[in-house]
Amino acid sequence: MAALPIRTLALISALAVGLGSPAVAHAQIPGAIDAGTVVITDSNRLVVSVDAAQATATNVTGRIQNTTGTGFRCATPGVQGLEYPGQVTEAEIVARSMRYYANNIFQPIGGVGLDITGIELDPMPIGSLLDILPTGSFNKALGATRSDLMDIRSAQEAARVAGHTGDPRVGGNVAFNVGANASVTWSAQLGTPASGQRSDFQAAALFFCTETTGARRAHVFAGYEGGLAPTL
Repeated sequence: MAALPIRTLALISALAVGLGSPAVAHAQIPGAIDAGTVVITDSNRLVVSVDAAQATATNVTGRIQNTTGTGFRCATPGVQGLEYPGQVTEAEIVARSMRYYANNIFQPIGGVGLDITGIELDPMPIGSLLDILPTGSFNKALGATRSDLMDIRSAQEAARVAGHTGDPRVGGNVAFNVGANASVTWSAQLGTPASGQRSDFQAAALFFCTETTGARRAHVFAGYEGGLAPTL
């Protein structure tokens, strides 16, 4: 058998230790790192709207209105300063994600960062990342929180198979600025269903946006087709 690269060996060791011992605090799953950000979820500084769409629509569109004199950068943060898109998906998934972020730390996406003395390793992507949707960590997610994570992941994967998801873009860009007291129009092309025709669904959009001046507070904003979030 050929020797495994040091990054692979380090990852296998980290996961093996973490899965074998719940008390270990460094084995993590896709998108989870030790650092995190508290995000504001109940702000109307940015107002996200989602246009009504027919069941046959292949795109979901909407707007983001900045109600403040402060600019925002809308981009989901990843490790090493990378930026990722927001997400258009089913309304219930967005509502559950907002509820999750109201009670938990946001973990930057992009892979597992391994801290080995004397060796500098890039974060390593593993499996399927869910963009802005909660990722979390096995060893930190317990009880209801862990159940919420697994339910959100499962629902999002099903939504992707159904062709109910897409990356919202402004001017073709998944990361963009919203100026003070300005508005932007976004559009998300929906994925192709794995089989059959795309079914009708209530669409919603989720954006991670950070103030570009002052305190630079991080927010997660959501908007729902029809203007109302579903009851959970």
